[in-house]
Amino acid sequence: MDAILTKSFSNATPFPPTVTPIWTELSSIDWRFPKWMDRNGVVFGNTGNTIVKSLDHWTTWTNVATIPNGYGEPRMVLVGESGRIVVGTDAGHVFVSDEAQTSFGSAPVFTFESGYTDEKHGHCVYQNVILLCAYGIKNAANPPREVYMSRDYGATFVKIFDYPPDEMSVPGNFHIHDVEYDPYANRIWLAVGDTPNNQVFYSDDLGGTWTKVFSSYVGSKFTQIIAYPHGVVFGSDQQADGLVYWKRPKGFLQAPVLESDIVRDFLLFNDKNLFVHYATRRWVVRDKDYQMALVPWIRDNNDPAARPRLLASVDGLQWFEIYRHDSNQLGFYNIIGPHPEDPDRKILGIFGRNGTSYVFKASLPVFA
Repeated sequence: MDAILTKSFSNATPFPPTVTPIWTELSSIDWRFPKWMDRNGVVFGNTGNTIVKSLDHWTTWTNVATIPNGYGEPRMVLVGESGRIVVGTDAGHVFVSDEAQTSFGSAPVFTFESGYTDEKHGHCVYQNVILLCAYGIKNAANPPREVYMSRDYGATFVKIFDYPPDEMSVPGNFHIHDVEYDPYANRIWLAVGDTPNNQVFYSDDLGGTWTKVFSSYVGSKFTQIIAYPHGVVFGSDQQADGLVYWKRPKGFLQAPVLESDIVRDFLLFNDKNLFVHYATRRWVVRDKDYQMALVPWIRDNNDPAARPRLLASVDGLQWFEIYRHDSNQLGFYNIIGPHPEDPDRKILGIFGRNGTSYVFKASLPVFA
């Protein structure tokens, strides 16, 4: 395991090679969206209400199980460490399969009061912990505002965050962007938006109490969060496009997060006044000696300067741009893989280009 990914992500090379994708257009008749890779390297996704899996990098598929009709269509699919498949629909219902992956039962395990968990952000898995948050259509009378957590591999879920609408700056523009379990501090991080509601919260008691980081919505809007032993990286949903960083004080894993310690220009794509992308569903591989992460980006608007891209890092401090599209396309909804024991280092994701959806397939470069 170490040899494969360490060789692939040696930071000794300042300008590593980029990936060369293979594009597969998704059929408008029988959509199959890849959305998760389990601990065995099996890729899961959906076509309509049916969850499918692939053993050959999304070339052929096998039907797994189907969620009941009448609850919306799957938006988010993930697989917990015990094998349970967790599916969130566009109507806010969450279904969980048995560990044998034979059935989702007849009813959801819970339903958000408003919104749903999106495939682009807002879900996290770490060992026994699964976190899901409410994104979706904004609603002044009933904003998407909840986070649910499982600490038993998806067998049960409890609500750990329910932000009161009367405490929101503008309830009609509020929803939750992302959530991250920080295994180095046993801390939960949460990013909310949209302007002027932008904020980052964290909890050191598994959702019992929450602390705000920012005093203002300016420069505090994110759609991805990645925890490292040395700190936390945030993917932007604001100007300037790029990554923001908080350095964890050495030896103080649950240190208070001070706004003055946030590095806002950690990695910038463009001029500080330009906002044309936002970060989408990351992929993280953690090992005792390193942590590899991929962060994809999608176009926020039709600005001609937009160039969807894919970033990679093995330590969270030095980041490489391993793919950039050469025209103003929509870009990445997600990225999946690689499996840590795959010698070909295969990755895939959903990518919008030329007005339709494609599967983006590639192999990560070897950084000699």
